[in-house]
Amino acid sequence: MFIYGSANANGTATVTVFGSGEANAINGAGTVVGNVGDVSYPFSYSNGRLTNLGSLGGSGGSGEGINSAGTIVGYSYTAGGQEHAFSYSNGAMTDLGTLGGTTSIAYGINDAGTIVGDATTAAGYRHAFVFSNAVMTDLGTLGGASSEALAINGSGAMVGWAATAGNAGGDAFLFEGGVMSDLNDLVSLPGVLLISANAINDLGQIAATGNNGHGYLLTPVTPGAGDTPALPTGALAVLAGMFLAIGIRFLPIARHPRARGSL
Repeated sequence: MFIYGSANANGTATVTVFGSGEANAINGAGTVVGNVGDVSYPFSYSNGRLTNLGSLGGSGGSGEGINSAGTIVGYSYTAGGQEHAFSYSNGAMTDLGTLGGTTSIAYGINDAGTIVGDATTAAGYRHAFVFSNAVMTDLGTLGGASSEALAINGSGAMVGWAATAGNAGGDAFLFEGGVMSDLNDLVSLPGVLLISANAINDLGQIAATGNNGHGYLLTPVTPGAGDTPALPTGALAVLAGMFLAIGIRFLPIARHPRARGSL
């Protein structure tokens, strides 16, 4: 168990306060990224030093993700005032561009350097993207207008949310093997719609949010014929095909102000 608080004789951990802003991600080396200050500039924090990552020519932005090599992704403003996704490594910030529109945001990066986020298309809709080998690829939607990719794991599986033909607000998705799947088709949660998948680890476990304001942990299962996985005592758990879903009773954490339901 971890205990967080001010350093004292009892051995509790120290707390570092960055000031007004957000701390959004941390890697295994303890480097933190986020945004801070009156103009909300992207920062990294490591070994007691807070570093302003700069910008793409404009003012403001945020660090949203970091991998084990210390490559940072997020968004910054260009000289023309457009919000663009960036990657930052070796002291240099690179503009990742868009999908033909004017804006983009990068939310996650894995250790292979593959980046995910969302960007506007030429038609002005925000679509989930994956950026690899200097190419940004549109992941599409689940039949609606908009989508966002929020996280990626080491094997390249991506999660987020995407609008469907019947739900403009969006359903949680899993994208792997070139296919975007609605997570609601992979797990049975009677009366609950999974509206956003927010994180995925290297075991394939997914942290998702339901339309009831509860969080869910989805764990891939491959039971044999007639097998029934053991369920945690007292947990809300439903097995269907691919995932064991455990309901975790907490309110979802607010993300970027434009996340979910916007173009």
